[in-house]
Amino acid sequence: MPSVNFDRSLSIENVPMFHPDVVNNPSSEVNSIRSKIDKADLVLIVTPEYLHNIPAVLKNLFEWTASSGEFHQKKVLPVTLTPLKPRGDYAMQSLLFSLKALNANIMAKLQLYRADFEIDKSIDNKLLISVAPDGYLKRIK
Repeated sequence: MPSVNFDRSLSIENVPMFHPDVVNNPSSEVNSIRSKIDKADLVLIVTPEYLHNIPAVLKNLFEWTASSGEFHQKKVLPVTLTPLKPRGDYAMQSLLFSLKALNANIMAKLQLYRADFEIDKSIDNKLLISVAPDGYLKRIK
């Protein structure tokens, strides 16, 4: 079985707002994120929904990578995490539109709803879930 390593250090909240005038002179934050995306075998994107869309900070990241091409043919797994169904539908649609515009290789998609699972606070605040064969989320104990 192959080993899987996750780099959870990718933080996008400090990425400056995209502007075409500075696309050829990006900040160190932008260069760092571009490099991590470029080196990744797969990018897992987990996002909430804001006003039927993806958060602006995520869209901003996509703007920074549009001309440099880090998402071109990059394997991506988009995930939305929202309180209840059908929330998340529009965010997923928006996320898929952006990823397709970047020519990403979308491997699958997953919509999670907060009402379908619990966070077990006794295990270091880790989210433990599994998707059962019937398509429903089951809590792992």
